[in-house]
Amino acid sequence: MKKNLLILGVLLGATAVGGCGALFAPGTPPVYYQIRASEPDSAMPCGHTKSEPLRVWPLDGAPPYDRTALVLLREPNMVELSSRHRWIATPGEMSAHVILEALSRARVFSVVDRPGSAAFSPQLHLGGHIREFAFYRREARAEAVLDVRVFLWRETTPKTLVYEKDYRVREPVPEGASPQGFTEAMNRAVARWLAELTRDLCASSLDGTRP
Repeated sequence: MKKNLLILGVLLGATAVGGCGALFAPGTPPVYYQIRASEPDSAMPCGHTKSEPLRVWPLDGAPPYDRTALVLLREPNMVELSSRHRWIATPGEMSAHVILEALSRARVFSVVDRPGSAAFSPQLHLGGHIREFAFYRREARAEAVLDVRVFLWRETTPKTLVYEKDYRVREPVPEGASPQGFTEAMNRAVARWLAELTRDLCASSLDGTRP
């Protein structure tokens, strides 16, 4: 069901209520948001497509990023989860979807698919770990923060790690932004991350040998 919703690309609007606290205001029904890949016209072709196919797996998420609730972090050490404003899938599932779209548009690999495809069984796989996917509130400043580790491996015996990199992106949230404004900031952060990841994979020889 989540996979179908993700493919549909539904982004439901939010009521534009001022202030950061409105992000977690109670109410029904839930309001859902989705991370989007960049627009097709902004995708730059890789220039030298790698001959082997790639399978993209949903990224793991450390708690509380293993659920769909929007997360707000306040100092000192305060975590708030929204009961009303939610992502359409977990950050790891959404990230896998936009990675697949971005790499396909840039033609970095000959084929990019997701688990469950019976057409072939590629050796090269992409996964990762979401360490932060949240909104920070510090005094009068707010920002969207994305922190993720991406790695590629080959299904050999033993498995071989061929690429690994940490990515951290911050994007400011305008003062008085509505919940939708917060999620749009996260979309900008994701777009910057995808652009860097695409460039890195395009330039990488993927010849690592670390088990």
